[in-house]
Amino acid sequence: MKVPDELLELVEEAEGAMAQGNTNFMGSDYSAASLQYKHGCTLVDRVLKKGVLSGADKTAVQELKDACHLNLANCQLKLEDWAAVALECDVVLEHGANRKALFRRGQVNLTLT
Repeated sequence: MKVPDELLELVEEAEGAMAQGNTNFMGSDYSAASLQYKHGCTLVDRVLKKGVLSGADKTAVQELKDACHLNLANCQLKLEDWAAVALECDVVLEHGANRKALFRRGQVNLTLT
């Protein structure tokens, strides 16, 4: 199956946003990193909503989306926005068990008890 160029460009832009978010996170600029991860999530959602991906392509894009949400949750942990952490983890957990999502959700639960 040939993936349309427009979708490939969106995925590449999402990967770039995630990479920039990672750079910001490493520099302890969690707010800027959050914006990049949110942008990545938005781009990947646009790709998935087109409904033309299947098989390994769809799995890879879904994994990119989950990674953006998990990285965003990590930023929110650093910013102590507990509700946002839980929300991001829930988005990932909708697709099944995920060790990082469960761990970060557990961190929130421990903090709030």
